[in-house]
Amino acid sequence: MVAMKIIKLAKGFFINEIREFNGFFWTFVFPAVLYFILVSVFSGVGSSGISFKMGVLADEELTGLGSILNEVLEQVSPEPFNMINYENMEQMMDDLKFNKIDVGVRIPAGTSSSLTKSIVFHQEPAKIEIYSVSARGESKMALQILKNIFEQVNLQIGKETASRLGNVYKDIEVSAKAVTPSDEWKFSYSNYLFPAVILMAILSISMFNAPIGLIYNRVKGINRRLYTTTIGSFHYFSAFFLFLLFSALLSVSLLYVIGTTLFKVDPAIMKIEFMAKIVYSTAVLFSIGMMISSFCKKYTTAEVIGQIFFQVFMFLGGFYFPVLNFDMPQAVKWFAKALPTTYLVESLRASLGYDVYSFSEATFWTVPSVWLGVSLIVFIFNFKRVMSYE
Repeated sequence: MVAMKIIKLAKGFFINEIREFNGFFWTFVFPAVLYFILVSVFSGVGSSGISFKMGVLADEELTGLGSILNEVLEQVSPEPFNMINYENMEQMMDDLKFNKIDVGVRIPAGTSSSLTKSIVFHQEPAKIEIYSVSARGESKMALQILKNIFEQVNLQIGKETASRLGNVYKDIEVSAKAVTPSDEWKFSYSNYLFPAVILMAILSISMFNAPIGLIYNRVKGINRRLYTTTIGSFHYFSAFFLFLLFSALLSVSLLYVIGTTLFKVDPAIMKIEFMAKIVYSTAVLFSIGMMISSFCKKYTTAEVIGQIFFQVFMFLGGFYFPVLNFDMPQAVKWFAKALPTTYLVESLRASLGYDVYSFSEATFWTVPSVWLGVSLIVFIFNFKRVMSYE
């Protein structure tokens, strides 16, 4: 009987939410549209796409393990990089300065032998040089993408190679530019962006629907009218929380349909590990939204604070770009490292084979868990006030 009351009330919340265009569009349609636009723009799916111009200068003819470099560069050409070969360094640097190319890659002499020595004899890793113009946005973006690609090659294939040879593989920083064999891995924007859009959809519900809905119902007297019936504060909150969960489930399901059918996202998104991380992320973000509702008296205030949290969590959290790899003030980087979304999105990407920041598994859970614990404590402490009426 009680369960049916909660379900009926949750259904009422949901119908009321989708009755207006704004509620329906921003919660369910916008995440799907955003995902389609981002993937289409960055990977060329369904459009002409954007291609960066990459200059390549090889000081030697790559042989043996060194030939893997050619395969890596061919995999990213013609999209997202249009590769142009150069015969001398001066010409490549001139073209880079005059915006004829976005990024330059130099493969020094001895790279082939260095690759072999680094894998077999544990010597210093082979190094490649990547040149960019920091004042140009396209050049900086091309540099970061290229660094991420080589880092994934490094981490994914290097570990496999070291395992076959019986060696102990040591993680290598992106700045080292260590290159090890890769004949299968390929960077995919649809895979890279999928976790970000999933979290963006959940974040939107957490930062807007949750706090604004709770405060609006209290201020407008809806709580008062509900409490004149047999519905108590716990039943009301359970129904509201169920409504939020159903909204998130519907939005995420729509993204799954688009990702699997239109963009052929990695099947790993169907694994229990990936889905469990989505559930955990939902718990963390929902708790933060509830916390916002506990210290805002007006829903207009909650809307402003929710918007601030939403933008900061999304952009500094590295949803669409690896911001921690950018040249930013150290204070901003530390602030970004304190955000839960930085770890939530990277944890989901790690399940798809991406390791942009090389965080440890423990780090993926530690910082978000702190946010989860603090947010729940604050909300529980203020539960009666949040669920009261005016």
